[in-house]
Amino acid sequence: MASKYVLLMRGINVNGVSMKMKDLKDALIGLGYPDVQTILATGNIILTQDASQAFGELETAEIARALGKEFQYDCHLFLRTGDEIGDVVAAASAVEVPDEFHHYCLFCDHKEVVSELSGLFASAPKAPGERFIPVGREAFWIVPKGSTLGTDFGSKVLGKKAYKSRLTSRNINTVNKIYAACSK
Repeated sequence: MASKYVLLMRGINVNGVSMKMKDLKDALIGLGYPDVQTILATGNIILTQDASQAFGELETAEIARALGKEFQYDCHLFLRTGDEIGDVVAAASAVEVPDEFHHYCLFCDHKEVVSELSGLFASAPKAPGERFIPVGREAFWIVPKGSTLGTDFGSKVLGKKAYKSRLTSRNINTVNKIYAACSK
């Protein structure tokens, strides 16, 4: 029986950090993960492992160190199972989002980060219709298109070094593609 694990990399192919997904896949194969798939060019990795093999935060930290060395990059990875990605997709389907808004999922390293972000969001001025919805150790952020980094919350969270190792964001369309690949 095989298990799917998703590794979400922070900051790939933005702000001068350039990485080809084929090179990333080859690096992971070289680390001993023969069944690797990448989704889009933003550092979304699916590893298929035999269910009898342990895979968790320790392996994730080892992979981050190895990829950081390989690509000369301060690598931060966020681990989820395929089932956890499915839970995010299910929760997202219950949220109504107008066409003129982005729907992001913030994947956090701990549930406490969601509480911290919730407090930041509550105290920040908001764009009309902007919302923050905690969902376990993730959160949905609904923001008008064209103002992602222009909102007070977006500028305080997404681009700040303090959150570099604590969260990564994905558009819900990307999350759906990751889940579809996990389901195959």
